[in-house]
Amino acid sequence: MGSEVFHNLAKVLKAKGMNTAVGDEGGYAPNLGSNAEALAVIAEAVKAAGYELGKDITLAMDCAASEFYKDGKYVLAGEGNKAFTSEEFTHFLEELTKQ
Repeated sequence: MGSEVFHNLAKVLKAKGMNTAVGDEGGYAPNLGSNAEALAVIAEAVKAAGYELGKDITLAMDCAASEFYKDGKYVLAGEGNKAFTSEEFTHFLEELTKQ
């Protein structure tokens, strides 16, 4: 399943005119406007692979939050460098999971 979604993700990204080069850790790094857009593109790839999100495949997030924690705030480059407190960041992640 994962491999099928990965390859369909490349097709979805190419169709949108986005970069499909694979990085050092084996993932794509297209220039997307937000984290929500990234999840939407992945959801599109899941559907293109013939699976149903939430039934056949569930998405999980490993934020590596310590990488963007600066001066007591979580600063998200992909969200226009918006800075979140711990409580705000938790709420932000909760909202992403609802999309």
